[in-house]
Amino acid sequence: MKKHLLLVLLFTIGLSVSVSAQDKDENDEMQYLFQNDVRVNGFGGATVSFGQVENEFAVFTGGGGAVLLNQKFFIGGFGEGLATQHKRDEIRIEGVDYNDVYTSFGYGGLWTGYIHEPNKLIHLTASLKIAGGALTITDSFEDLYDELYDDVVFVAIPEVGVQLNVLPWMRIGLDAGFRHVGSVDNTRNQIDQSYVFSASDYSGLHTTLSFMFGGFR
Repeated sequence: MKKHLLLVLLFTIGLSVSVSAQDKDENDEMQYLFQNDVRVNGFGGATVSFGQVENEFAVFTGGGGAVLLNQKFFIGGFGEGLATQHKRDEIRIEGVDYNDVYTSFGYGGLWTGYIHEPNKLIHLTASLKIAGGALTITDSFEDLYDELYDDVVFVAIPEVGVQLNVLPWMRIGLDAGFRHVGSVDNTRNQIDQSYVFSASDYSGLHTTLSFMFGGFR
């Protein structure tokens, strides 16, 4: 009888140790930020943006691309540059006179955002673009590499918009936001003491039309 009781006791202890070890193994499993399966796609395309530069209507052209997670979150990069002519007259910088010159403006950097209910034909989006760029004085609109003076600046563009699912691999988007330009230096035009570049001349409402191609399903 005692022998049977001893065997039952040993079996019970062994079972308890086994269950405890199993629970410990389950609790020690590797944990991740995304526990479930994550669908990874990508997209890229062209953009045309509209706003104001130096109190004139301005057009920017560019493009971007990003990694798309679960069709909702994306992170990638973008870039765009000024496509319209903005002529400057009578600028004197450090004793040097510049006449009949042009403003060039380009920037690029991080692009991240969220897509709400992407399965719907028309859906909402929100994004943020953070970039570094340069404002440049050139003596020819056709040759933007002939730089006479430049200033490195910071650019941030928060946007909200709508997207249209055209095809499983194509979307058209329309976004509206505000282009903030910062870190502009305080160099002055020695002719009239106005700033060569003023942040207010390049900050303002910013509207973007985008044509994106990629894995949207």
